[in-house]
Amino acid sequence: MSIRRLSAGMSVALLIIGLALSTRPLDAWADGADETKTKNTQSFRESDACGKMSGDTYGYDRLRPYKMNYAVWRFMHEDQGALQVQYSFKYDLYCEWEERLHEAYLSYTGKFDFYMFTRNSSPVINRTSNPAVHYRYGSTFSSGDPFWLDFAVEHRSDGQVTDATTKDENPASPAFGRYLAEIEYEKGNNAYFDGISRDSNYFSVTSGWKRTVPLPDKSGKDFDRHKAEIGVKAYFSQDALVTWGPEAGEKRFSDYDIVNVSYAFTKQLSWSHFKDATLGFEYVIGAKGFATDSVDLFVVLPLYSSKGAWKFPIILRSHFGPMERLSNYTQSMRTVSLGLALNY
Repeated sequence: MSIRRLSAGMSVALLIIGLALSTRPLDAWADGADETKTKNTQSFRESDACGKMSGDTYGYDRLRPYKMNYAVWRFMHEDQGALQVQYSFKYDLYCEWEERLHEAYLSYTGKFDFYMFTRNSSPVINRTSNPAVHYRYGSTFSSGDPFWLDFAVEHRSDGQVTDATTKDENPASPAFGRYLAEIEYEKGNNAYFDGISRDSNYFSVTSGWKRTVPLPDKSGKDFDRHKAEIGVKAYFSQDALVTWGPEAGEKRFSDYDIVNVSYAFTKQLSWSHFKDATLGFEYVIGAKGFATDSVDLFVVLPLYSSKGAWKFPIILRSHFGPMERLSNYTQSMRTVSLGLALNY
């Protein structure tokens, strides 16, 4: 274990502990934050639209979490265990709420693996880099529940540089003329595939809805929360050729990832140290239908201190199917991960 890898691991661990011990609830910036618990219905004006509450005279936070931020230890059969971190944020360029929400913003979602104590990762392996430019339109139903349409142009890559079409060019080699990726696949060399370059560009349209349900026995102070989204991608470029294994050939991300459906439900609990739980899933399906679909499942169970001053938002995640990573996106993988959800 090198000093660099150990220090990187300690830095990540300290960051996670520091955020977990923060006196501000870790999901206070997430959709449906605790500040909304002042009314029985929720609209954009009363939630986190434009990053502010109704009547706020101090402006708003332009930089906020976007998708879930988490740090987990991932267990899987197809590869060694690793610390996996996803970080995601958005920055408002323009945001206005009168009768309707109009918002223009930038987003960035990244993911990396750190194979601490298992195999070399120098010190981390970038898995996803996903910058995007968005326009979001929002309104509310007559019930006060918000809904939205999000239009975006997105880039998604893994930030790697190894070309999947590189061949063995040594005439004296018994593997002369074969793809190096196919050779390393036969060896079971997972580290080689960490560096395979992948990227795509696409338009996306996402429709979402959120609802909060006050609990009658809590006098409107606590809520169960629902959030659902469905998104569609239209690719205009894909670097996705596969030159190894049973899936070798002209594969495309669109075969595996066109429609995304996600849902999350937060339930209030009556336990002293476990006051709420959030369950959710994201289902992904492409042009090949059920032959290439995948699903992510998660449960967040925050552990609160006795006075509620801090909490450890424990998360259990699982992935089933392809698209676990971009470099080897066609391979079906099964993972179980345990760690902390920094916002959800």
